[in-house]
Amino acid sequence: MNYLPLMILVLFHLIAAVLSIKIGHIGPVIMIIGTLIILYGIYLGLNENRVKWWYILVGIALILDSAVYNGFKQGQINWIHHVVRLILFGGSLLPLLYK
Repeated sequence: MNYLPLMILVLFHLIAAVLSIKIGHIGPVIMIIGTLIILYGIYLGLNENRVKWWYILVGIALILDSAVYNGFKQGQINWIHHVVRLILFGGSLLPLLYK
């Protein structure tokens, strides 16, 4: 249950990445890789009953990096949007601290 906020946020990013794969650059692919790494970390965390921080943090870094890259390649970086994304990821990690 502690993974639910993170899982919802990651699935939204996976859907967004799959829908924007037609852009033609590597950004959406990196976002898909990041989401799959986080989902693998969640899977391992549920099976081993401990949080797999490295998988989760690397996946988040890849998602944030690809989101900024996508905005840069499209010529419209909305920094407030990316700060909100970072805050949402931070908030989704809070339940994992109290596992």
